[in-house]
Amino acid sequence: MLPLSMGALIASSPGQTFGVSIFNEPIRLSLGLTHGQLASAYMLGTMFGALPIAYIGLLMDRHGLRRTMLLVVTLFAAACLATSRAQGWLTLTAS
Repeated sequence: MLPLSMGALIASSPGQTFGVSIFNEPIRLSLGLTHGQLASAYMLGTMFGALPIAYIGLLMDRHGLRRTMLLVVTLFAAACLATSRAQGWLTLTAS
């Protein structure tokens, strides 16, 4: 389980600050955002992303780590796809 958990943490790096920060400037420039708009989108995304954490823990307890991680990875891939299609501040925030 430890290698699986470590792999999950590594795989989630694009959703973490140290993974996202590399792309801040290209994202900001390509979407025509100010630094404040990008920071606001990131803050709101982080806050809304934290909401389901307790529920995901409950799913892990009920259904096991493998099944829950499959769901989380699938949703994360969908979020990455949505982010790649962002057209502005609102769609970036929503993704």
